[in-house]
Amino acid sequence: MRPVVVCHSETLGGAELYLNRLYGGLRAEGDEPWLIGSLPGWREASLPNTALRLSPKWSKRTVASGLLKLSTERRRVQRVGRSANADVFHLQFKREQIGFTRSLSRIAPVVWTEHGQFLQGPAGALLAKGYRAAARHVSCIICVSEAVAADVRAVVGSRVPLVVIENAVLDTSARPTAPADRLRARDELHLGANERVALWIGRAHAAKRPDLAVRFASEFDGTVLIAGEGPERARLEGLARGLENVRVLGHVQDPGILFDAADLMFFTSSAEAREGLPTTLIEAAMHELPVLALDDSGLTGLLASLGAVTTSASGAPTEWAAASAALRESTDVHRQHMRRWAAEHSGEEWLVQHRRTLEAVADRSIGPLKGQHE
Repeated sequence: MRPVVVCHSETLGGAELYLNRLYGGLRAEGDEPWLIGSLPGWREASLPNTALRLSPKWSKRTVASGLLKLSTERRRVQRVGRSANADVFHLQFKREQIGFTRSLSRIAPVVWTEHGQFLQGPAGALLAKGYRAAARHVSCIICVSEAVAADVRAVVGSRVPLVVIENAVLDTSARPTAPADRLRARDELHLGANERVALWIGRAHAAKRPDLAVRFASEFDGTVLIAGEGPERARLEGLARGLENVRVLGHVQDPGILFDAADLMFFTSSAEAREGLPTTLIEAAMHELPVLALDDSGLTGLLASLGAVTTSASGAPTEWAAASAALRESTDVHRQHMRRWAAEHSGEEWLVQHRRTLEAVADRSIGPLKGQHE
């Protein structure tokens, strides 16, 4: 099978990791994935691509200029797509979904993946209108959680098949951390063997609130590692200046070393981030790394199943530090929750479910229900 991803991204986040891990895994099993565009981590994994520079992913800052370039970019993508020999096209960012689905569906069936819930307010309503129109030409939408599927269903109606495949981690570094691995990781990161270490990891975006990790550090009795690229990175570096127990690391090629070194993960995303099933939480579970989370993430059920400790988002850093101390006293209990949850999210099964879905789309045994209109 030859799945062709159409994507342009410059920052490695959870959605980008998803594509790299999915198609690295499928290639290892004999499939022939291809990329049109650019994606951090894709070439590093020795996956083949046709370089095609597109405008940035849509955001409040870039959507207006992106719309002006859309018709030209659509023609360029369609021209390259015709020669890609695709069995199925795979899109997951709104610009590609709204802008390219109709033209690509004339070449091969199209599948989307949705990682989060829709924006609210006027901007969300405008985006939903374009998304609903584009969805008339998509064969299937993969959703990373039931909550995301419910949100998508409310926008596209009943015409498009939705498949829920919860995220999993295929990375071989994702396993419970042995004492020797912890010492090795701390040595590489120049951390003390008995030092208390908290990890914040994710895309440095305002809705994910990485700045709260800096505030947390002011009361935390150890070192806080902040990893991930994004528009907030420069601001984080400014906030952390002068705090000796904060390290703003940016992108880390092998995040496994951070999970090995840490005693806990601090999860600060707000409901505004519209998270689906964050890869960072899955990696924490695979490493049996206890999680301290704020109580307004919109992921109450998931965090409870992981055995996470939640604390008030409106609280002071002293309260967060106290919660982290309480977490320390019950680490074994939290690891048991994570061990059970991780066992239910097998990376092998995740890969099987994706292949089954992509093959069904490619041979057109799954697709939009003809004759139904919203």
